Amino acid sequence: MEKLTAGRDEWFLRLAESRGLVAPEVLERLRGAPDPVAEAFSAGTLSHQAFGEALWDQYRLRLAEPQAGGPNALVRGLLPESVCRRRGLAPLGMEDGRIVVAMSNPLDVEALAEVAAVSGREAVARYALSRQVRDLIDGLYSADAVVYDLLRSLPESEAVECLAAEEGEGENALKDAVSTPIIRLANHLLSEAVRLGASDIHVEHGEAKSAVRYRIDGVLRTMMVLPRHVAAGALVSRIKIMARLDIADHRRPQDGRAKLRVGERELGLRVSTVPTSFGEKVVLRILDSRQAEVPLASLGFRPDLMKSLERLSVLPQGLLLVTGPTGSGKTTTLYSLLARLRGDGVNITTVEDPVEYRIAGINQIQVSDKTGLGFAAVLRAVLRQDPDIILVGEIRDRETADVAFQAAMTGHLVLSTLHTNDAAATIDRLLDMGVERFRIASGLMGVVSQRLVRRRCAACGGSGCQSCSGAGLAGRLAIAEVLDLSEPAVRRRLSAEPDTASFAEMARRAGWLRTLEEDVKYHLLRGETTAAEVASCLGVTLVDASPARPGRGGPVAGEAPGPGGTGPKVLIVDDQPDNRALMKMSLAGDGYVLCEACSGEEALSAAWAATPDLVLLDLMMPGVDGFAVLRRLRAVPATATVPVIVVTAVGEAEAQVLALQCGADDYLAKPFDPRVLRARAAALFRRKQAA
Repeated sequence: MEKLTAGRDEWFLRLAESRGLVAPEVLERLRGAPDPVAEAFSAGTLSHQAFGEALWDQYRLRLAEPQAGGPNALVRGLLPESVCRRRGLAPLGMEDGRIVVAMSNPLDVEALAEVAAVSGREAVARYALSRQVRDLIDGLYSADAVVYDLLRSLPESEAVECLAAEEGEGENALKDAVSTPIIRLANHLLSEAVRLGASDIHVEHGEAKSAVRYRIDGVLRTMMVLPRHVAAGALVSRIKIMARLDIADHRRPQDGRAKLRVGERELGLRVSTVPTSFGEKVVLRILDSRQAEVPLASLGFRPDLMKSLERLSVLPQGLLLVTGPTGSGKTTTLYSLLARLRGDGVNITTVEDPVEYRIAGINQIQVSDKTGLGFAAVLRAVLRQDPDIILVGEIRDRETADVAFQAAMTGHLVLSTLHTNDAAATIDRLLDMGVERFRIASGLMGVVSQRLVRRRCAACGGSGCQSCSGAGLAGRLAIAEVLDLSEPAVRRRLSAEPDTASFAEMARRAGWLRTLEEDVKYHLLRGETTAAEVASCLGVTLVDASPARPGRGGPVAGEAPGPGGTGPKVLIVDDQPDNRALMKMSLAGDGYVLCEACSGEEALSAAWAATPDLVLLDLMMPGVDGFAVLRRLRAVPATATVPVIVVTAVGEAEAQVLALQCGADDYLAKPFDPRVLRARAAALFRRKQAA
C-alpha cells in the first residue's frame, strides 16, 4: 500500500487518471474541489461500480458497507470518539478478528497504525465519502446511541416519576426537551442514589469525560464515567428541566427544587448548578423527609451522652446548641429531638434556611433575606406567636444571637446550630459575636459538639463486601462531646471565669464536660468504627483499639509485581493455575502490578479490598462464574467503572454478545497468543488516555 506524501485526495486523482475513471477535462476541474470524489459522484461523472473495481484492482480496498444496525457497542468502544474525529474514520465492525473502519483517506497508514494501537487489533480500511464518515461518527457517538448502550448494561432500577417542581406545574410542557434515553439515564442515577443511601449526586466535567459521583456516608464515590458531550449536554439539561431551571442559561449559577416519586417513596431534590471550564457542574441534594424523624437512639450516641441530651432538650427554657463542621449531622440531631418533643400540648416553630424536611405537627418558616425576612426578623415575629420550643436553623450574626438569647431567657426552649470545632470554642465564638459573658452564662444550657464517622459494615464486619461497596464501612454514627451547663453552679463558674480554656479544663475534671476523646475510645473499644475513621475528628493518628474481626489483616489475593511493577494493577481471575500462569508470564515484563484470584468469590473480595485498574476475567468458573462477577462489580460504586477484559473459549461472535451483556470492555478468545493479550491490555489503557 502506498504511503501518501501529497494532499489527502491526491491518491484518488492519481487513481482516476491511471484508470481513466473520468474524462481529462473533468479531472482538471476536480483538482481544485474540496472533495473531488463526492463532486464526481454528484455530477454523475464517476460510476460507483467502476470506482469500486478500480479501488480493488489498484489497492485491494473495498467500498464501505455499513452493517445492518451499525456496529455493536464493543466495536465502538474500541475506538474513542476523539480518535475517530481527529483521524477522519469510523468503526464499521469486526472481520476475522480485525477491526474494519470507514475512511475517506484509506491509504493513511499512520491513522491505521493508531487504530491498531488503540484498539489492540489489526485495522482494515474501507473507503467512504467524508460526509459519510462524519455521519457515521455523529450517529455512533451521539448521546442517544451512547446512552442506549449504557442502559443495556445497567441493572434494573426502581421507577422514578418527576411529580412537580416546588413551585409551578409539572414537567409536561417540557417533556420533549430531551430524549427518552437521557430521561431513563437520569432516572437510573436517581434511583440508584436512593437505593445506596446517597445524600448528594455530583455531575462534574473534565476535558473529555464527565464523572457522576455519589456522596455515601459522607464520602464521594465515582459511580459512572460518561462522555462529556452526553453529561454536560443532555443530562444536565434533563436535570435542569426537572428543577424548573433555565436550560438556555449556561453562564450563571442557578438553584431549584423538584419532587420525585422513587418506587413508593416521595422525595425532594435541591438542585444547584454552577458554570465551570468544561460545562455546568450540577449537585443534587436528595431530601428524604424520613431523615427528619430518625430516632435519636439510632444516631449512635453513647448512652450517658444521649441521656444528657434528652434531659437538656426538655428543660423549660434556655438555649441548646449543636455545633460541628458542615456535614456533621447537626440538623439531623435537632430534628430527632423535635420529633420526640412534638405533641398536642406543645407549640414548636422552626426558622430555617432552607426548610429541607417537612415535619407534621411543626410550624416551619423559610427565611428570605431578599424580602427582609432574615433570621432575626422572623425570630422576633415568632416570639409573638406563643411558642414553647423554637428551632433556629443557624446563629450567624450578633442580631440573631441576641434575639435567641432573649427568647431563651424569657420562658422558651431554643435549639440552634453554630459552626465551631468543639464545645468550649462555642463560648468564644459567642463572645466574638458580641454576646456578653453574663448573658451566655444565664441563657446557655448546653452545647453538643459532634462529628459523623462511618460504622463498620454489619454484613462483613469490616473486610469489605457488596453491601458496603468494598469499603468495609457502611452507615454512620455520631461521635460527640457534651458541655452540660444546666446546673446553676456551673453557670456561676462560667460567668466568673474569664478564661474559657481554664473553664473547660475545670469542667472536664468536674464531669460537666465529657470530651470527644472519651467518646472516640468508647466506640473504638466496642468495634463500631476504625481508628482511620475517627482520626480526622481528633486531628491525630490513632492505634486501632477495636477488636479483631474475621477476614481482617491478611491479603485476599496473591500479589506479584513484575520487574519495576509500580504501574497499573491488573487482577487475573481464572480457576485454572496454568491459565493464570500464562497471563502472568505474558504481562510480567510490562511493569504491571499483577494479582491473582482463583475463584469468583476471591476476585470480588480482592477487587473490593483494593480497586484494580484492569481485570482479566475467565467466564467459565465453578461457583460464582464470570458473568456473576461482572454483574456484581458493576453494581458496586467502587468497581462500577473498572475495565474488564473477559477471557473465554466461546466462539468469537458469541463472545462479543456475552461480553456486552455482562458489562465487559473487551474480550480475548482461548487459546490466546501472549502477544495479543499484551496488546489488548496496553490498548485498553491507551483508550482510557485518549478518551
